[in-house]
Amino acid sequence: ALEDAHRDMHDAIRTLCHDILQNRPSSPETLQQFERTQVKVVDCLQHFKTLLVGRISQIDVLTGLPLRSRMQDDYEQMLARCRRQGWVLGVFLADIDHFKQVNDEHGHAAGDVVLRDVAMAMRRSVRNECPVYRYGGEEFVAFMELSRPEIAQVPAQRVLRHVQELEIRLPDGCVVRHPTLTIGIAIAREGEPLAD
Repeated sequence: ALEDAHRDMHDAIRTLCHDILQNRPSSPETLQQFERTQVKVVDCLQHFKTLLVGRISQIDVLTGLPLRSRMQDDYEQMLARCRRQGWVLGVFLADIDHFKQVNDEHGHAAGDVVLRDVAMAMRRSVRNECPVYRYGGEEFVAFMELSRPEIAQVPAQRVLRHVQELEIRLPDGCVVRHPTLTIGIAIAREGEPLAD
């Protein structure tokens, strides 16, 4: 709607400018179209801003991943989609191994770098439609739609491999080489609450 209103506003102003350059009066309809579309653009921008602020409040500033507050709705939608497709939904809980040691030895700024880099590696290693969330601390959750339960280890191994390939340079110049994760996998059953 914003794109359409913006285009219509520009079309109207283009016509108005053309009339001025041709030294002829603009039609009242063109002026009204410009004013209407200008109001529509402002209304759409306000709505967009409201949506954006709401979305930003659900994103982890450090990792750029959605926070756990978005998980419930996404879980229910993905579970319903899996049911329609005859697939299953895998719920993956990942925890960075030895993360406390990084914080203790190098400080929390270093821990933040590790969190960010691991989160991005996880995000890159799953399909676009598979959300990854910052669950809390050094824990992450991912939902993956699977054709059958027994293949759940395939995407989990891919995530582990991508994270283990990292070499993370810390603010103090040290490098964390080949970090690891522990991943637990559960297959969501029909009607099973996310908390379970």
